[in-house]
Amino acid sequence: MKKKKIYLESTIISYVASSERSTRDKDAEYKRGKTLIWWRTVLPLFDAFVSPFVFEEILRGDPEQAKKRAKIAAEFNALARTDEIDELAMEIFKKTNIPEKSKIDAHHLAAATMYEMDYLISWNMDHIANEQVRQTVRKINENRGLKTPRICTPLEPMEV
Repeated sequence: MKKKKIYLESTIISYVASSERSTRDKDAEYKRGKTLIWWRTVLPLFDAFVSPFVFEEILRGDPEQAKKRAKIAAEFNALARTDEIDELAMEIFKKTNIPEKSKIDAHHLAAATMYEMDYLISWNMDHIANEQVRQTVRKINENRGLKTPRICTPLEPMEV
């Protein structure tokens, strides 16, 4: 049986890469713990993908952490950037409340759509995994005749 396809957004990779760092941030610690459990138990049931947009984000910041994140991301199938992704991302960006500085989040949504992912997994609940964005992306995709991936966090149930 063919595995379902999952798009790993940057926040997921970041939590896995930071598993050895200590933090006093209770929310971050909770998300990291849940992500690591999900990573070991659920992720292997899927074909996982990353995009150039994931690499663009994970290579920012502390060079040592960026190197760890890149090593993790390199283990997954890499999607290519296309004009269709850029075009869809612009429409998503214009029709959502994603701020200019976070424009790349529209590209994650567009890449997962154009490559017909079953799921897009993210902890970014401001610009990706929130109901307003989900509804807007769904409407845009319906108007274009495209399938919308299920946009969720590692806490939400997923069908294998």
